[in-house]
Amino acid sequence: MPSTPPPVLSTYRVQLHPGFDFDQLAAQVPRLLALGFTHCYCSPIFRPTSGSQHGYDVCDPELVNPEIGGEEGLRRLSARLREHGMGLLLDFVPNHMGIDGPHNRWWRDVLARGRGSEFADIFDIHWNGLAEAGEARVFAPLLPDHYGMMLERGELRLVHENGSFALAHGPVRLPLRPETIAELSQDLPEPPDEAAIAERLARYNGNPGVPASFDELDRLIGRQHYHLTRWQAGAHGTNYRRFFAIDTLIGVRMEDPRVFEKVHAKLRELIREGLVQGLRIDHIDGLRDPEDYLARLQALAAEAGARGDDAFPVYVEKILAPDEPLPPGWITEGSTGYEFVDQLAGLLVDGRQETAFDAIYADFTGRREDFETAVLRNKRLVLEEMFANTTAMLARQLRRRIRVDRRWRDFTDIELGSAIRALLAGFRVYRTYRRGGPVQGRDREEILHAARAALAIDPRIEPGTIRFVRDVLLGDYPEPGAFPPHREAVEAWALTFQQYTGAVTAKAVEDTTYYTYNRLAGLNEVGGEPGVFGRDPAAFHEANRARLAAAPRGMLTTSTHDTKMSEDVRARLLALSEIPWEWRAWLEDWRALNASAKTEVGGRLAPDADEEYRLYQMLLGACPLPPGSADGPMMRRMTEHLRKAVSEAKVNTSILHPNEAWLAACDRFVAALLAPDSPFLARFRPAAERLARLGMISSLAQVALKLASPGVPDVYQGNEAWDFSLVDPDNRRPVEHERLAALAESTRDAAPADLLARWRDGGIKLVLTRALLRHRREHPGLYLRGNYRPLRIEGALAEHALGFVREHDGERLLVLVPRLVAHFPWPPVGAVWGDTAARAEEADAGAEGSRGLAGGWRDLATGLCARVGDDGALPLRAAFAEWPVAVLRAET
Repeated sequence: MPSTPPPVLSTYRVQLHPGFDFDQLAAQVPRLLALGFTHCYCSPIFRPTSGSQHGYDVCDPELVNPEIGGEEGLRRLSARLREHGMGLLLDFVPNHMGIDGPHNRWWRDVLARGRGSEFADIFDIHWNGLAEAGEARVFAPLLPDHYGMMLERGELRLVHENGSFALAHGPVRLPLRPETIAELSQDLPEPPDEAAIAERLARYNGNPGVPASFDELDRLIGRQHYHLTRWQAGAHGTNYRRFFAIDTLIGVRMEDPRVFEKVHAKLRELIREGLVQGLRIDHIDGLRDPEDYLARLQALAAEAGARGDDAFPVYVEKILAPDEPLPPGWITEGSTGYEFVDQLAGLLVDGRQETAFDAIYADFTGRREDFETAVLRNKRLVLEEMFANTTAMLARQLRRRIRVDRRWRDFTDIELGSAIRALLAGFRVYRTYRRGGPVQGRDREEILHAARAALAIDPRIEPGTIRFVRDVLLGDYPEPGAFPPHREAVEAWALTFQQYTGAVTAKAVEDTTYYTYNRLAGLNEVGGEPGVFGRDPAAFHEANRARLAAAPRGMLTTSTHDTKMSEDVRARLLALSEIPWEWRAWLEDWRALNASAKTEVGGRLAPDADEEYRLYQMLLGACPLPPGSADGPMMRRMTEHLRKAVSEAKVNTSILHPNEAWLAACDRFVAALLAPDSPFLARFRPAAERLARLGMISSLAQVALKLASPGVPDVYQGNEAWDFSLVDPDNRRPVEHERLAALAESTRDAAPADLLARWRDGGIKLVLTRALLRHRREHPGLYLRGNYRPLRIEGALAEHALGFVREHDGERLLVLVPRLVAHFPWPPVGAVWGDTAARAEEADAGAEGSRGLAGGWRDLATGLCARVGDDGALPLRAAFAEWPVAVLRAET
């Protein structure tokens, strides 16, 4: 087997955790090679919080996580991959670090030594944001209850462990400043005996029921470099940049070259040793200067000897708005491909049914709010509930920077804060990328748009304040020639502002509106546009051509650990768009049937109509095969999912302020629906079967499109066959590798018709995936550099199919997929397609290097042949003779 891995042609994305480590992944390498993958793509491997199931809370970037096998386990995995001619991509987290638990020694040193710690500059702490007695401290929202109540119940106590003093609550140990430890150790015998230590502790650890007995401990805690408080206070008090709104994930100052070197030191070693062949960069929009970071990353790879003629493969997690390109200065292969999910959705949704779905949703829920209005409302909500400290900090910092300018020094924190909140709500993209000097081009237009939106958000805000902050963001203030230190300070503020717009958008859109705007939940996906109900197929072709020109090695994804549902759940729910009248009938029937399962909570029925409407979609999408079967795991999954959904919606309950009565009522509702003797299940099963069949067709179509379109397909663990997972943590359930291996073996010589007949076992998806991945690996030039030519579909069913041809160096690949086939006979193959045929567009047929569709074609998955007619067209009844998708190679 070759020892040098091929270029990145496909990736298999794996979630590593204590239950699935390096060695367990290494055992799967032969299976993944047999499927045709060229690279494994792993979640973060550096030490996270103990027991982390995802690894994105890295505490120690200098240590490979011992819970998944440590550095030796990584070496074994790398060796195994090389033996099989495969490579390894790693997910790397430069934006933030985990600070929950004992493993982040840098953070613990900051807690102990404050601003004087040698590690203080690693973290993005706004030290002047919390000052008492003239000394800056870090806000520490770590407690489950109010500080004083816990103190007087004896739940905060001084302990002496491992030769030193610490502050304890439960299993948590917080360091004390060195001066405090010296004070506590004063006059203790050397070495100190247990009696002396117990006597010293007794001075501070008071007696519950005697509040004054805790005064000494209270004063000791008050002298520390951290301000200890209950966790709910984090939204309004934290004085450090967080990942989104998570207090235990602190922002890292990656723009500082010293911080970059320290955080990347171990990664540099791994690249130098050839253990890593590429990276995915998590949440790049949180970085102060993404372009500079990516340039430094390439320089690091070059110094480590991993960069040849091409750049080291780096992919960025970036949510792009429709038609938004990656910034041209970024050195990257492309994004991780969430925009491809939206492009597929546009193709697989029946746009003719939008009005019907508007009416169905409004009639069932009473909601008539459009998506954009819902987003704006939820941006204002999260700004008030989750980012109040952020807007206050930004206002305070801007006021301090402009107070040297007598023209604008009269702005107050309140005025500036109101304008900043409105501007943060007004952005329609995740962020802009000013680097210095006046903003130009697309970013300028986005800031101007945000300012116009901000002016309309709240008429009580003085327009002049919004325009002033707008000019700061644009770089139009201070004017050229202004006092340099003043200009530099204001520019630095604008860069800080940019780091927060993406977090606000993500929390308002992905983590709120996607749970409150449920017209067609399959559109509520990361990178999606739920307000757009289907697109013309030409838009899909245009997006593919644009990717081929700008990022031919960019990733294409349909499922990840971050998606709101798996690709197969989404395919089912998008197919729902084809049958609005059936959907309406199902809803009316189920609502009447399940009315008695609701519970009155505070004068309202729980779950509410919108939550119920969404739940029915999730049940249709996630129900196992055969559809409608219910078991213990399914009931647990749906119970947990509904709890998460209603909490993220922030309407009747929230994570910050849980309504336990509402959550309990939702639990009972799911239990009633999915009980083994439930009358609902009997009525649900035919609908679930109907939608599962349609979803199967759409799923196969998206597999063919993802694996053959320009770009690098990324397959999430377990999605080589059917996977009906919902949002995390559901999508991190253990993968049934043994079952998948057996399925691969059982389908090795299966006839195409048999695979279609037994479609419920997922073998048909696995065979299609395997055939295309193997062909990609054997013909890299065709997929990485091949041109892209849309096909013209003619005939009575022309609007129900899409196709294209890839050509490179004499090789040709033809792809045909069905769409919107709900009203076709089952299965939609063979004579069903009548006179419908595909042919090359006239301009393409005569283009240089193009051979049109002339000749014979053989299906990669089924082995069946199809020939082009004398008229130059390929009949779809021949292409879809036995399967509802066709991926054909030209026969030589």
